[in-house]
Amino acid sequence: MSKSMTCQLKIKNLEERLPNVLDRVHEIRGVESIAILDFNETRRRKFKDGYYMITIRERGNESHGVIVEKRTSPKGNVSFYLFDPNGQKWANTSGYFLSASYQRQELGLITSISPPSSWNPMGLCGLWTAIMAVYFSNVKESAKDDKPFPKSSVKKFYAYLNKHKVSFINDIYEQLITGTRINYTTNSQVMLFVDAVIGKIAVILSGL
Repeated sequence: MSKSMTCQLKIKNLEERLPNVLDRVHEIRGVESIAILDFNETRRRKFKDGYYMITIRERGNESHGVIVEKRTSPKGNVSFYLFDPNGQKWANTSGYFLSASYQRQELGLITSISPPSSWNPMGLCGLWTAIMAVYFSNVKESAKDDKPFPKSSVKKFYAYLNKHKVSFINDIYEQLITGTRINYTTNSQVMLFVDAVIGKIAVILSGL
Protein backbone atom coordinates (compact mmCIF):
# COMPACT_ATOMS: atom_id res chain seq x y z
CA MET A 1 0.00 0.00 0.00
CA SER A 2 1.34 3.44 -0.93
CA LYS A 3 2.14 6.04 1.72
CA SER A 4 -0.72 8.22 0.48
CA MET A 5 -3.24 5.37 0.72
CA THR A 6 -1.96 4.46 4.18
CA CYS A 7 -2.52 8.04 5.36
CA GLN A 8 -6.03 8.09 3.86
CA LEU A 9 -6.83 4.83 5.64
CA LYS A 10 -5.64 6.23 8.97
CA ILE A 11 -7.89 9.27 8.59
CA LYS A 12 -10.83 7.06 7.59
CA ASN A 13 -10.23 4.91 10.67
CA LEU A 14 -10.29 8.04 12.84
CA GLU A 15 -13.55 9.24 11.32
CA GLU A 16 -15.20 5.86 11.88
CA ARG A 17 -14.05 5.45 15.50
CA LEU A 18 -14.28 8.97 16.93
CA PRO A 19 -18.01 8.47 17.72
CA ASN A 20 -16.96 5.59 19.98
CA VAL A 21 -14.78 7.79 22.20
CA LEU A 22 -16.31 11.30 22.03
CA ASP A 23 -19.58 11.72 23.91
CA ARG A 24 -20.94 14.50 21.67
CA VAL A 25 -19.97 12.90 18.35
CA HIS A 26 -22.62 10.37 17.47
CA GLU A 27 -22.12 8.70 14.11
CA ILE A 28 -20.68 8.91 10.64
CA ARG A 29 -22.89 8.82 7.57
CA GLY A 30 -22.15 8.46 3.88
CA VAL A 31 -24.49 10.45 1.61
CA GLU A 32 -24.85 11.47 -2.01
CA SER A 33 -23.87 14.98 -3.14
CA ILE A 34 -27.49 16.13 -2.99
CA ALA A 35 -29.22 14.72 0.09
CA ILE A 36 -31.76 15.37 2.82
CA LEU A 37 -30.33 14.08 6.11
CA ASP A 38 -32.93 12.12 8.03
CA PHE A 39 -33.20 13.36 11.63
CA ASN A 40 -36.88 12.47 12.01
CA GLU A 41 -37.56 11.02 15.44
CA THR A 42 -39.97 8.43 16.78
CA ARG A 43 -40.52 7.04 20.27
CA ARG A 44 -37.69 4.58 19.72
CA ARG A 45 -35.51 6.56 17.33
CA LYS A 46 -33.86 9.65 18.76
CA PHE A 47 -31.00 11.85 17.62
CA LYS A 48 -28.96 13.50 20.35
CA ASP A 49 -27.71 17.05 20.13
CA GLY A 50 -24.12 17.10 18.99
CA TYR A 51 -22.01 16.37 15.97
CA TYR A 52 -22.56 14.02 13.04
CA MET A 53 -19.66 13.33 10.71
CA ILE A 54 -20.76 13.23 7.08
CA THR A 55 -18.84 11.83 4.10
CA ILE A 56 -20.24 13.18 0.84
CA ARG A 57 -19.79 11.09 -2.29
CA GLU A 58 -18.97 13.52 -5.08
CA ARG A 59 -18.13 12.97 -8.74
CA GLY A 60 -16.13 9.86 -9.64
CA ASN A 61 -14.17 8.57 -6.67
CA GLU A 62 -14.04 11.95 -4.95
CA SER A 63 -15.43 12.46 -1.45
CA HIS A 64 -15.68 15.38 0.96
CA GLY A 65 -15.92 15.42 4.75
CA VAL A 66 -18.12 17.82 6.73
CA ILE A 67 -19.76 17.94 10.16
CA VAL A 68 -23.44 18.60 10.87
CA GLU A 69 -24.38 19.76 14.36
CA LYS A 70 -27.87 19.25 15.79
CA ARG A 71 -28.54 21.98 18.35
CA THR A 72 -31.59 22.54 20.57
CA SER A 73 -32.18 25.99 22.06
CA PRO A 74 -33.37 26.52 25.66
CA LYS A 75 -36.85 27.10 24.19
CA GLY A 76 -36.74 23.73 22.44
CA ASN A 77 -36.14 24.95 18.89
CA VAL A 78 -33.95 22.62 16.84
CA SER A 79 -31.44 23.91 14.29
CA PHE A 80 -28.77 22.24 12.19
CA TYR A 81 -25.32 23.74 11.57
CA LEU A 82 -22.72 22.83 8.95
CA PHE A 83 -18.95 22.83 9.41
CA ASP A 84 -17.06 22.70 6.12
CA PRO A 85 -13.28 23.31 6.27
CA ASN A 86 -13.46 24.80 2.77
CA GLY A 87 -15.19 27.84 4.26
CA GLN A 88 -18.59 29.52 4.24
CA LYS A 89 -18.31 30.63 0.61
CA TRP A 90 -18.17 27.02 -0.57
CA ALA A 91 -20.20 25.33 2.19
CA ASN A 92 -23.29 23.72 0.67
CA THR A 93 -22.82 25.60 -2.61
CA SER A 94 -19.96 23.88 -4.45
CA GLY A 95 -20.17 20.20 -5.36
CA TYR A 96 -22.87 19.27 -2.85
CA PHE A 97 -26.07 20.43 -1.20
CA LEU A 98 -27.42 19.06 2.08
CA SER A 99 -30.46 19.83 4.19
CA ALA A 100 -31.99 18.15 7.25
CA SER A 101 -35.41 16.61 7.73
CA TYR A 102 -36.71 17.00 11.30
CA GLN A 103 -40.29 16.44 12.44
CA ARG A 104 -41.10 15.92 8.74
CA GLN A 105 -39.94 19.43 7.88
CA GLU A 106 -36.96 20.20 5.67
CA LEU A 107 -34.54 22.61 7.35
CA GLY A 108 -31.59 24.42 5.82
CA LEU A 109 -28.10 24.08 7.32
CA ILE A 110 -26.63 27.17 8.99
CA THR A 111 -23.01 27.67 7.94
CA SER A 112 -21.86 30.01 10.74
CA ILE A 113 -19.64 27.33 12.33
CA SER A 114 -17.71 26.98 9.07
CA PRO A 115 -14.64 29.23 8.81
CA PRO A 116 -15.19 32.53 6.96
CA SER A 117 -12.62 31.47 4.36
CA SER A 118 -11.05 28.13 3.52
CA TRP A 119 -8.75 26.39 5.98
CA ASN A 120 -8.22 23.54 3.57
CA PRO A 121 -5.98 24.48 0.61
CA MET A 122 -4.11 21.20 1.15
CA GLY A 123 -7.23 19.03 0.67
CA LEU A 124 -7.28 17.32 4.07
CA CYS A 125 -11.00 17.65 4.77
CA GLY A 126 -11.22 14.30 6.61
CA LEU A 127 -8.43 15.28 8.98
CA TRP A 128 -9.99 18.70 9.55
CA THR A 129 -13.35 17.16 10.48
CA ALA A 130 -11.63 14.71 12.84
CA ILE A 131 -9.76 17.55 14.56
CA MET A 132 -12.80 19.79 14.83
CA ALA A 133 -14.96 16.92 16.11
CA VAL A 134 -12.43 16.58 18.95
CA TYR A 135 -12.46 20.32 19.60
CA PHE A 136 -16.22 20.88 19.38
CA SER A 137 -16.97 17.95 21.67
CA ASN A 138 -14.55 19.33 24.28
CA VAL A 139 -16.01 22.85 24.52
CA LYS A 140 -17.90 23.48 27.76
CA GLU A 141 -21.70 23.54 27.46
CA SER A 142 -22.05 25.14 30.91
CA ALA A 143 -19.88 26.54 33.69
CA LYS A 144 -20.20 23.23 35.55
CA ASP A 145 -19.01 21.20 32.57
CA ASP A 146 -15.61 19.55 33.01
CA LYS A 147 -14.61 19.94 29.35
CA PRO A 148 -11.21 21.61 28.86
CA PHE A 149 -12.19 24.49 26.55
CA PRO A 150 -14.51 27.40 27.49
CA LYS A 151 -17.01 28.72 24.96
CA SER A 152 -14.98 31.91 24.82
CA SER A 153 -12.14 29.91 23.22
CA VAL A 154 -14.07 29.34 19.99
CA LYS A 155 -13.57 32.84 18.53
CA LYS A 156 -9.93 32.83 19.62
CA PHE A 157 -9.26 29.43 18.06
CA TYR A 158 -10.98 30.36 14.80
CA ALA A 159 -9.02 33.62 14.63
CA TYR A 160 -5.79 31.67 15.15
CA LEU A 161 -6.66 29.15 12.43
CA ASN A 162 -7.62 31.91 10.00
CA LYS A 163 -3.95 32.95 10.12
CA HIS A 164 -2.14 29.68 10.86
CA LYS A 165 -4.27 26.91 9.32
CA VAL A 166 -1.52 25.54 7.08
CA SER A 167 1.12 25.19 9.79
CA PHE A 168 -1.49 23.83 12.22
CA ILE A 169 -2.83 21.10 9.94
CA ASN A 170 0.62 20.20 8.60
CA ASP A 171 1.93 19.76 12.16
CA ILE A 172 -0.87 17.33 13.02
CA TYR A 173 -0.61 15.54 9.67
CA GLU A 174 3.13 15.05 10.01
CA GLN A 175 3.11 14.04 13.68
CA LEU A 176 -0.11 12.05 14.04
CA ILE A 177 -0.64 10.63 10.54
CA THR A 178 2.55 10.27 8.49
CA GLY A 179 4.91 10.30 11.47
CA THR A 180 3.43 7.38 13.40
CA ARG A 181 2.96 3.67 12.83
CA ILE A 182 -0.37 3.80 14.65
CA ASN A 183 -3.23 3.02 12.25
CA TYR A 184 -6.09 4.03 14.60
CA THR A 185 -7.83 0.68 14.35
CA THR A 186 -8.83 0.54 18.04
CA ASN A 187 -10.55 2.94 20.42
CA SER A 188 -7.44 3.17 22.59
CA GLN A 189 -5.36 4.22 19.58
CA VAL A 190 -7.97 6.83 18.64
CA MET A 191 -7.82 8.20 22.19
CA LEU A 192 -4.11 8.83 21.66
CA PHE A 193 -5.05 11.06 18.72
CA VAL A 194 -7.79 12.78 20.76
CA ASP A 195 -5.46 13.50 23.67
CA ALA A 196 -2.71 14.77 21.37
CA VAL A 197 -5.10 17.14 19.56
CA ILE A 198 -6.53 18.44 22.84
CA GLY A 199 -2.99 19.05 24.08
CA LYS A 200 -1.95 20.92 20.94
CA ILE A 201 -5.05 23.14 21.02
CA ALA A 202 -4.60 23.82 24.74
CA VAL A 203 -1.03 25.00 24.13
CA ILE A 204 -2.21 27.30 21.33
CA LEU A 205 -5.03 28.79 23.41
CA SER A 206 -2.77 29.34 26.42
CA GLY A 207 -0.60 31.60 24.26
CA LEU A 208 -3.42 33.75 22.93
